[in-house]
Amino acid sequence: MERRIEKGFFMGCADKKAVFFDLDGTIWDWKRNIPESTVYTIKKLKENGHKVLLCSGRARGNIRAQKVVDLGFDGIVAACGGYVEIGGKVLDNFLIPKDVVKLTVDTINECRMPVVLEGPKKHWISDWGFENDSFVAFMREDMKKDAVSFSKYSKNMEINKFSADVLGVTDYGKIKKQLEFYYKFIEHGITPDFAEKKKTDDSLDICGVIEATPLGISKAVG
Repeated sequence: MERRIEKGFFMGCADKKAVFFDLDGTIWDWKRNIPESTVYTIKKLKENGHKVLLCSGRARGNIRAQKVVDLGFDGIVAACGGYVEIGGKVLDNFLIPKDVVKLTVDTINECRMPVVLEGPKKHWISDWGFENDSFVAFMREDMKKDAVSFSKYSKNMEINKFSADVLGVTDYGKIKKQLEFYYKFIEHGITPDFAEKKKTDDSLDICGVIEATPLGISKAVG
């Protein structure tokens, strides 16, 4: 899919740049503190005529904290590249087909993996498994009524990607096998042989975290 920056984005200035910043661990730390040096840098880049854009794995629905908005980004690449916005105008918003969303929800429920289905406006959060997850707690605080608890598939789910905690009780190997034709799995803290192990652990301990993005979608594409 070909994407074009709108005409006039740089107003014909060849020496101007588009500068992309990640959010988590870059713009702010894991306690959501933004250093004054970051605020100053973004301000100076804009004063010098450069375009400053956010490029995050988060879906757009979960990029709304006021102190991030106040930094004045010229555009946002969200959902690991599945959503692109310039100057408040949406240029691209790749939504996972409804039949794939249903298959996803049915599979993760069967295999016992708490998940966050991430969309451009709302997120759907499993009603179990995140009781002690501080990131999900922050998400609920920021998104309020747009963070919707769920237990089964609903036709109103509009999502760009999903993220999940892989627990001891999760049959992660089966999830990958049934969904690998639709998603690329980005794994954090999961060993290469984890999905192949015989599942004997019935614990709710977190073994790792994953993000799943539609095949062909990436931050680079966005």
